[in-house]
Amino acid sequence: MFKSKRLIGNEITNDAGEVAHDQTESKKRKGRTEWTSVILSLSALLISAVSLYQTVLKQANLKLFVPETISYTRDAEGNYEVFILPLTITNSGAQDGVVSSLKLVGTNNQTGKKLIFKASYFVKAEYFMTPNSNVQTGIVQRPKEPYSPIPVAGYSAFGGNILFYPEKPSKKSFMPGEGEYDFVLTLKSSADEQNSFPGSFWKKESKPIKFTAVSGKVASFFPGWIRVGNTWRLSIKDK
Repeated sequence: MFKSKRLIGNEITNDAGEVAHDQTESKKRKGRTEWTSVILSLSALLISAVSLYQTVLKQANLKLFVPETISYTRDAEGNYEVFILPLTITNSGAQDGVVSSLKLVGTNNQTGKKLIFKASYFVKAEYFMTPNSNVQTGIVQRPKEPYSPIPVAGYSAFGGNILFYPEKPSKKSFMPGEGEYDFVLTLKSSADEQNSFPGSFWKKESKPIKFTAVSGKVASFFPGWIRVGNTWRLSIKDK
């Protein structure tokens, strides 16, 4: 009889221990579940924030690209020296960017002469075809459109031929012919001018690009060829 009671007592003790163990494990599982839910919620929130930044808030980030060749000519109507740059401008930001102006600073490595050129006209393929001459004046006329600010939508690009005219007239020729010419091309955009929060927090200023253009030995007809409005090709020197 005494032995039987002892066994029952042990069974009761074991049952109580198992219940306590089960309750502890249940609390642990519940705690793990709650932490998993918190982590998943935070992850979803982080993904949403990144998505919002990438698709809406990311400031316009404009970058310039110059090809392997550019061109030089003269505007016979004012005897201006002109550089023709086929430019590509990319925008890796979500917000639209506007290129308000483009400036080209040139240095003649032979003479040390510097001259500032500014984007003045857009031209298409017709500009490089046989020009029309005014019968009365003999001035070559080529189709061109005045430069206007360039809108570049988010995650897109612009490509086109742009004429750069001297900021100020110069009596001495900047490019008389053969030689090397250093250039620094910079753009001014709406993103560069953004000073308000939150735009200024993510603002990335457009970096200028530097390149050297090389004109090989010019032909004997070079002066006359240029004066009537034809173009001369310059190669971009590899760094």
